[in-house]
Amino acid sequence: MPADACLGAVRRLEGFVVRVNQVGRVRRWTRAMAVVAALVSTSSCFDRSTTDTIAPGHARLALVPRFATVPGGPSIVMTRLEASLTSEFGDSTFAKADFVDGAAKLTFDVRLPGSSAEFVLDILGFDAKGIVVYHARRSYTIKAGNNDDLAQPEFEYAGPDAKVTTIHVAPGPMTLDAGATTTLSVNGTDASNILVSAIRVGWTSRDPAIATVNDSGAVSAKLVKGQTYIVARTPTNVADSVLVTTRGAVALVVPNPTSLSIFRGATATVSAELRDPAGNVIVDRAAAFSSSDEKIASVSAAGVVTAIAVGGATITATMEGKSATVPVTVTSPVAGIELTPPSLTLSQVGATQQLTARIVAKPGASTAGLTPTFKSSDESVVTVDADGRVTAVDFGVATITAAIETFSATSTVTVVSGLTLSPPSIERLPKGTQQFTVISGGKGPFTWSVNGVVGGSATYGTISTTGFYNAPSAVPQPASFDVCAVQASPSSQGCAKVTINPIPTSGADVIVFNDVNSFDEGAAADSNNIKLFKNLVNYTGPGPRATQTGVLRTCGHGSPYCATDVTFAATMERIGFTMSTNYDAIIPIPIPSNIKLLILSLPRINYSVDEINEMKRFSADGGRILFVGEYDTFLGQDGLASENDFFTKMGAVMRNAGSQIDCGIHQVTPEHLRPHQVMTGLVGLTMGCASEVVLGPNDYPLYVSEDGLHVLAAVAKVDVTPLDPPIGNRIPSKPKLNRAAPAAPAPVTMDPLGRNLVKPKTP
Repeated sequence: MPADACLGAVRRLEGFVVRVNQVGRVRRWTRAMAVVAALVSTSSCFDRSTTDTIAPGHARLALVPRFATVPGGPSIVMTRLEASLTSEFGDSTFAKADFVDGAAKLTFDVRLPGSSAEFVLDILGFDAKGIVVYHARRSYTIKAGNNDDLAQPEFEYAGPDAKVTTIHVAPGPMTLDAGATTTLSVNGTDASNILVSAIRVGWTSRDPAIATVNDSGAVSAKLVKGQTYIVARTPTNVADSVLVTTRGAVALVVPNPTSLSIFRGATATVSAELRDPAGNVIVDRAAAFSSSDEKIASVSAAGVVTAIAVGGATITATMEGKSATVPVTVTSPVAGIELTPPSLTLSQVGATQQLTARIVAKPGASTAGLTPTFKSSDESVVTVDADGRVTAVDFGVATITAAIETFSATSTVTVVSGLTLSPPSIERLPKGTQQFTVISGGKGPFTWSVNGVVGGSATYGTISTTGFYNAPSAVPQPASFDVCAVQASPSSQGCAKVTINPIPTSGADVIVFNDVNSFDEGAAADSNNIKLFKNLVNYTGPGPRATQTGVLRTCGHGSPYCATDVTFAATMERIGFTMSTNYDAIIPIPIPSNIKLLILSLPRINYSVDEINEMKRFSADGGRILFVGEYDTFLGQDGLASENDFFTKMGAVMRNAGSQIDCGIHQVTPEHLRPHQVMTGLVGLTMGCASEVVLGPNDYPLYVSEDGLHVLAAVAKVDVTPLDPPIGNRIPSKPKLNRAAPAAPAPVTMDPLGRNLVKPKTP
C-alpha cells in the first residue's frame, strides 16, 4: 500500500476510534468488531519503506496507539500524544504527535547497544483542554532496523473521573409530550463514596424511535408513544439509565360509529379513538366534539349526540389538529297521531273536558317529550289549551284538531245548554219539601224526575211538573240521589243532589231556642246545660270552620237582653272555647275565620240581605247559627217578626208562635228530649218560659214542652244559596254602637237558689 494512502487510512481509523459515536447496542458491537479488524488490516501501513535508510546500530518504530473502546461511552476529542521510550539501561527517547483529522502517529529512532534491547513505552493522550485522558504502558523487545511490526500499544482511560465507580442520572423517570425536549445530567462517586465531578459520559437511547439523546444529554421525544431507557456510560463502562415515557402525537382520529342515524328527541353516543404515527392507541387524552348544526343535532363533551330536529348534521372529533367526522341523520319518530274521544258533548257554557292525544311512534322510536298542537275550528264555540283541555264558550259545534309534523287527528265537540238547578243540593228529613227551580240553561218546558223516574216514586219522593219535591216518608237506600230537569228542545238537562236523613247532620244549620233562660247564669249551674253548651260547638261537619273553637255572640239589632253574657262567656271559656261578644248594630262582615258558633241573641230588627248572605257563607263553611228567641210579651211583635223573617231568608219553614209555655223555672225530663247531636249526653235541661216553635216539613224538634204538645227548640238546615239583594238593601257602611259595657238589665225575680223565676217583661 502506498505510504500516503496508508497514512490516510490510519488517520481515518484513529478518528473513528477516538470519536466513538452514540449508537445502539447492536451497532456498537458491529462497529467495535470493525475497529479491531481495521487495526489488524492496517498494521502493514507502517512497514518500513524500502526507500527509508536506518543507520547502523539504530532501530526505528512507528506507533499508532489503540484505544480500549466502550460501546456507548463518550466521544473524547484528542489533540496530542506525548511518549517516552526507556531502555533497560535507563536511556529515554521522547516523541510527540498531534492529532490531525482524528489520527496521530509516534515515531521513534533509538540507538541499540547490540542487535536488540528491552524498552518500556509510556504514552499520554491529551484532550482539547490539555488534560491527560488516556495512558498506555508497554514493554517491547526492539531489534535493530525497522520495528513497525511490533504490536500497537492500547490506551486505558486516565481522565480525572477515571476512578468513578457509581453514577446517577438526573432527573428520574419522566414523561414527555411529542417533540418535547429535556436535558439530563450525571453525578457519581468513587469507591470511597466521594463525589466525583465533571464525569464524562456517552449518551445512548435504547430505542431512538421513541426518544433520542445527543452528546450533551438533551433528550428529544419522538412522535410515537412508548417507553425507552436513556443510558449514560463512562469511558470505564460505569453506567446508569432513566426511563422516558413519551405521550406521542395524535396522527389519526378514528370515529365510532362512522355514521349515525337517530330519531328526533333520541340520543346516541359517538367516540373517537386517537392513534400516534405508529398506530398506537392514545388513551391519556380525548377528542373534542362539535356539531356543524346545533339546531339539528347537539353533542356534549362526552360525545352524547342529541337529535333536536329532522335534518342532517356533522359531528367532528378533533385533537391536536387532527379530526374525523361522523355524518348524522335525524329522522322523525312520529308515525301518526290519535285523538280521543273522537267526539264529546259539553253540557253547559264554561264546562271543560280533557282531550287526549297519543302520538304513534315508529318501530324502535320513542315519542317521549313530544307534544302536539291543538286548534279549535271556532273559538266562539269552544277553545282548547296547549294541553288539549276544551272549554265551552257558547252553544254550537266545533272541531278540535291535534297535529304534529304532517299528521293530524280531530274530535267533534258539541256544546248544549245545560240546566242549572237551585238549590244545587239539599238535605231533607223524611216527608220534607223543596221547591226546585231552573235558574239558567233553558226556558222549558221541563220534565222533572227523581232518581231517574219521571215524577218520582214513593221510595225516593215525588216531584210536580213545576219542580216541587216531596220527600219519602222513610229514608231510602241509597239515601242520596238526583232530582233532574230535562229540556227536550234543545236537548239539555240539569240535576241537583238530594240527601234524606232521619236526623239533620251537624254544621251548616240553624238552631232556635225560644228561651234565653237556657243560657243565663242559672242554667250555667246545670251540668246538662253545660253539656248543651259543649255540644253546640263540639261537632264534626264539613268545611273549614268545623275545626275551630271560637264562639261569637252578637247583641245588636235592638236586642233587649244581653246581660247574661258575662256568666255565659265565663262558662264557655272555662269549658275550653274562645268567647267574644259583639255589640255592633250589624254582624261582623266577614265573620272571623275562627268562629264556629254564631249566637244571635234576641234581635228585634230584620237582618239585611248582606248580613243574611254572610251568614249563608258562614254556614257553607261548616259554621252553626244559634238563634235565641223569646215569647211575644218579652220580645215584642217586632222581635217575633224579625225572628220569622230570619228563618224564611235562611231557608227554614219553622215559626215562633209567640206563646208562653212552661213558665217559671222548669226542668225538661229525658222523655221530652229528642235525639240529635246537640242533645247527646243530656238527661234533662233547665229552662224557663219558652215560646212555641211551629215546625215546617224540613224542621226537626230538639225538645218539647212538659205536656209533649209544643216544640220549644228546633233545628233546620240552612239553604246556603245567596239571596239576590234588592236595590237599596245594601249596607253602605258599618255603623258602630257604643262599645262600653251594656246597661244593666231590668230586675229579675230570683228563687232562693239564685235562679230566675220570671223573665223581665220589658227590655
